Amino acid sequence: FEQVSWENLFVGLDSSKFDAVLSNVTVTEERKEKYDFATYRLDNIAFEAKKGSGWKVNGPADVAGKTISVSSGTNQEK
Repeated sequence: FEQVSWENLFVGLDSSKFDAVLSNVTVTEERKEKYDFATYRLDNIAFEAKKGSGWKVNGPADVAGKTISVSSGTNQEK
């Protein structure tokens, strides 16, 4: 086990430093050309909010004007 930054996950795979990566990696067509993904993996994205906040997210309008935290370098950052 080695904890690394997001950008180094793929560098480690490409250089054979790692045999596999366990992270929040979204399956994309570009990545499928280069990497194998677990076929049983569900690619679900979730929002977390403080329990009892009453905040519900059903679409883009529900997050407009809100401060949202995402991991750097992820699809969510885009």
